[in-house]
Amino acid sequence: MLTLICGIPNAGKTTYSARFNGVLHLDEIGSNEKVINIINQLKGDIIIEGYFGNAEGRKKIISAYQGKAKCIFIDIPVEDSIKRENRNRNAEILRNAARFFETPNLDEGWDEIIILRGADNAECINR
Repeated sequence: MLTLICGIPNAGKTTYSARFNGVLHLDEIGSNEKVINIINQLKGDIIIEGYFGNAEGRKKIISAYQGKAKCIFIDIPVEDSIKRENRNRNAEILRNAARFFETPNLDEGWDEIIILRGADNAECINR
């Protein structure tokens, strides 16, 4: 199973992913192309967290995995992202990241999408 944890900056992706072992972090990997290279080398379950805001990029990752794929989308308002900012990023940069983020949908090839909205609200969309 490929699990991709995505969302806008400061959504809580890294904090959420800490509950899993062996999570790969897009910030450390560097690009979707490098993610695909890693996927091609690894066998078994893979969990990756990062922005992954582009639907076409996510489709390429799913296609490279060639197995079941689950997306966990952490959805928060951009103003909450700005309040959480601790890396000295300009608020406009965060607003642009939110503006250009494409919400995951099943047409991308996911077997399951889980949307987390705050601590208590999770919505699961199955294929």
